[in-house]
Amino acid sequence: MDVATSSSVPSPWWLALETWELRVFEDRRSRLARGDASFPFLDSSLLSPLLPRTLGPAKRYSREPAASPRELGESSRAPICTARVMAASYPQIVLFGDSIFQGAIDPVDGFSFQAALQSKVNRRYDVINRGLSGYNTSNALAVLPQVFSPPGPGVPKIEYLFILLGANDACIQLPTNHQHVPLDKYKINLRRIITHPTISAHKPKIFIITPPPLDQIRITELDLASGHPSATRHAKISASYSEAVRQVAAENPGVTLVDLWKAVMDAAIKKTPAFDPNGPPLGYPEGQRGYLEHLLPDGLHLSSESYRIFYDLVSSFIDSNDEDRVLPEWRSAPWLEEDAYLKG
Repeated sequence: MDVATSSSVPSPWWLALETWELRVFEDRRSRLARGDASFPFLDSSLLSPLLPRTLGPAKRYSREPAASPRELGESSRAPICTARVMAASYPQIVLFGDSIFQGAIDPVDGFSFQAALQSKVNRRYDVINRGLSGYNTSNALAVLPQVFSPPGPGVPKIEYLFILLGANDACIQLPTNHQHVPLDKYKINLRRIITHPTISAHKPKIFIITPPPLDQIRITELDLASGHPSATRHAKISASYSEAVRQVAAENPGVTLVDLWKAVMDAAIKKTPAFDPNGPPLGYPEGQRGYLEHLLPDGLHLSSESYRIFYDLVSSFIDSNDEDRVLPEWRSAPWLEEDAYLKG
């Protein structure tokens, strides 16, 4: 009976899906029994009740026979017809780093770093956020093969790669914190990331970013309140990790430095009238917070204002050539010349 014309009460969606899973499983089992290892991908007779019926003719893809009934879905509720209906990928701009990149998607006081960057490159690139809160460079290296795929069919090309790691590497080793990576190993890890074979195979434009300044005065307040015996981060030590990024960038031709530390500190100094250039830097325990109070509210992470500074810095390295749009501007699209659109 055609469900669309049935006058009966429709079955719940989950029951329809279970029935469909069983049909697909039985069809697959009978094909394997006949020695047929092909799989009827989106065969109209086996379409999921949750998918539209206008997905086009059936296609057949060769697959190895499943090794066990579990792989066939016999003991799983997950549909074994894993059709992925999704938009084609554009070339990518990848943001790879820690919580500063993870938080770049969030709208802070009406501004989102990632949304602003995507708006700038819309129709040309997809901005992919792989910010991983709490990660240091050793963690990033460990998961790099899961984050990046080698070039190949169906794998979008990485055009720009922005790497921001180091704020967690620079943590003080404490019984209550184990994120620290020694400075020398930090530099080695950065080099291993930017020269990793999977990344090199994409031939992206690579940018390494200095961690922002640290407001140790604020960090100390929050860390003590959280139960740490002392501050988990020191401004002077964090600054040495930013300097290490500058060194790694200088040693590796083809890698571009993005100096977030300098940009944020310069903005803070400019808006701190009482700042003494001969005194301690802003955020150091023997000095003052100054305007870092507004740029780094918790002493570490960026405010809306500092994310805007960061955006201006990063976006300046991305070309603004609208001629390389993935799909043409509608006034110059091929169908206007060939009348293909009107012909259907």
